[in-house]
Amino acid sequence: MKEINATVPDEVARAACIRATNTGTSIDAPVNEYLRTFADKLVNVAELVHLQDRIIDQIHEFSATDRVSRDEIHLRGST
Repeated sequence: MKEINATVPDEVARAACIRATNTGTSIDAPVNEYLRTFADKLVNVAELVHLQDRIIDQIHEFSATDRVSRDEIHLRGST
């Protein structure tokens, strides 16, 4: 396992120690879980960006010329 050092405010460290003692766990356990979740989210974002790039690469032709104009949209409900 990799050892990571972090600096936190005294009151955070104190509260974390108290909570760990009260729940019968270590401070490492929730920190480990947080970092795992944090890392998973980063991987998920990278996967989504990759998927988006693949989808965009599949679009060979796009035109918005057949869309309704802004003026037509605002007139549509008034007739």
